[in-house]
Amino acid sequence: MSVSARLPLAALFAFGFVLAGCSQPQQQAAPPPPAVTVAKAKSQTITDYDEYVGRFVAINEVNVHARVSGYLAQIHFTDGQLV
Repeated sequence: MSVSARLPLAALFAFGFVLAGCSQPQQQAAPPPPAVTVAKAKSQTITDYDEYVGRFVAINEVNVHARVSGYLAQIHFTDGQLV
């Protein structure tokens, strides 16, 4: 078989493959939807907070010394208060 005789034969096979790929796809039935449970949404106030257990350690420390002698009469702060 010569080269010129093979060309129409190859074109015929290619055309046949193209037509075979263009056939109508078979329609499959869709599966039924899954069963679900639903609930009504309700509006409510939410308090957003977190509690953690932890420990704080100071990076820097300072010693406090009195410049004058005497006794302390009153303490005007509580331990841990911002002064």
